[in-house]
Amino acid sequence: MAKKVKETVPFWLAVAITAVVPLPLALYLGKFNFPLWCSFIVWAQYFVYGSKPSAFKTIFPAFAGGAFWSTVGMVLTALLASALPFFPALVIGFGVAIAAMVYVMRWVPVFREGSLSYFNGVAMMLAVYFTQSYPALTSSPVLMPIIAGIWAILVGWFGAILGWFNVTITFPKEVEE
Repeated sequence: MAKKVKETVPFWLAVAITAVVPLPLALYLGKFNFPLWCSFIVWAQYFVYGSKPSAFKTIFPAFAGGAFWSTVGMVLTALLASALPFFPALVIGFGVAIAAMVYVMRWVPVFREGSLSYFNGVAMMLAVYFTQSYPALTSSPVLMPIIAGIWAILVGWFGAILGWFNVTITFPKEVEE
């Protein structure tokens, strides 16, 4: 007989519970609130990479790597913006970082295998940075993207954990057909 996985809690209910549980983190932490849209993006990645804890081995380094390169780009932009208008500084600073990011992919297999997370790390860091959805701990134009990058990574990793939580609360069990 073939074995099948049966959910004790229906998946649709587990998703609803998982979506509601982190809401206080977005609403009540003041300047440390979580941009849950970033978390929800990475939550979906957990399912793309197999819906198993082994997905963390891809998501965590790839997402952080993408956010890192985006952070480098925005730091370079801030440094160049002291000598150039913002847009040329952005084109040069961010362009150099993205070129380096893609170049590095050839030597880091997890960046290739986790390219969805890698590029989402870039996008989510930029979204967190440009919407100022990170703790305003400084007004330094060089430190702000660093804080945004760290915040994007932490919130993204939290999203991967939400994916794991979502699957876990279905209490799956193997049954015979």
